[in-house]
Amino acid sequence: KNCPTEIWGRIFSLACVDDGFTGRSLSRVSRYIMEASKPYKYQCLAVKDHQLRPLALVFKKLPTDKRRVRCLFL
Repeated sequence: KNCPTEIWGRIFSLACVDDGFTGRSLSRVSRYIMEASKPYKYQCLAVKDHQLRPLALVFKKLPTDKRRVRCLFL
């Protein structure tokens, strides 16, 4: 918590470039990290056919500013 949120954001941005595992894992660290890492949770995703519909439902529930995806692997 001593580190500014902006620095955490930069770290999360660089760390969350895998298939989505890191973003999901960060949500489980602590409430503070969960909140600070939310904008990067869906930054990079790897999606299989059977996961497309559930993912679409998740994205429909998110505010538009939280739907930032930089890398999408299908």
